Amino acid sequence: MPPLQIPRRYRAGLDSVDTLTDAEVGVLVQRLDASASEVSFKDLAAQVRDEISAEVDVTEMVEALASLITLLPEDGSGAEILAQDVSESEDLHIPADRRAAYASRLRALITTPALTIVARASEVVTEHDKVFHDARIFTDLRPVFERDPTRGVKLAGLVGTMKLDYHPGGRRTIDSVFVTLDRGDLEHFRRVVERALAKMDALSQLLKESDVPRWTENYHEHGPT
Repeated sequence: MPPLQIPRRYRAGLDSVDTLTDAEVGVLVQRLDASASEVSFKDLAAQVRDEISAEVDVTEMVEALASLITLLPEDGSGAEILAQDVSESEDLHIPADRRAAYASRLRALITTPALTIVARASEVVTEHDKVFHDARIFTDLRPVFERDPTRGVKLAGLVGTMKLDYHPGGRRTIDSVFVTLDRGDLEHFRRVVERALAKMDALSQLLKESDVPRWTENYHEHGPT
């Protein structure tokens, strides 16, 4: 079986696991808590950052660990084999004499309840055909001429073109689609967005009153995992 390939964005985070002490691994396992009212990778990292080596980007590591957990079935089986495969990956820099210890630490981390639930959240919210990445609107002034263009501009129209960037199938690649909008369309779009935000605020309040944590990872900034 060929060595496991690690996506480039997760390599540094997984390499940093090798720099942790047993005590720091224990801190991560015992203190990561996904029961706060709002939860993201940054929120989890903030819970333990002061007790982890300053050289470690804890947010980056937590996100990388969550990406591994999504490779496991829902019952979590196979964590030991996955940890061993990661330790032997040629994409990381784990010395041969430390791979067994690395795999043991990694297994403990990817079976941590808080990381397991946030990994599931990150997977569920991006399980779509297209996941938003960014948007931009270009505004054009389009002149209208008669059949004889030398007679000058007779009319002009204002046109907005929205460029929507998205991740197809939740992948890291980015595709784009262009949509033409006039002023009326933009005003309608604004009303639709304001209504959607109001509904999200109402549902967020409902979750808060029900003591159900809300996953708040910013995919506009980071993209899918």
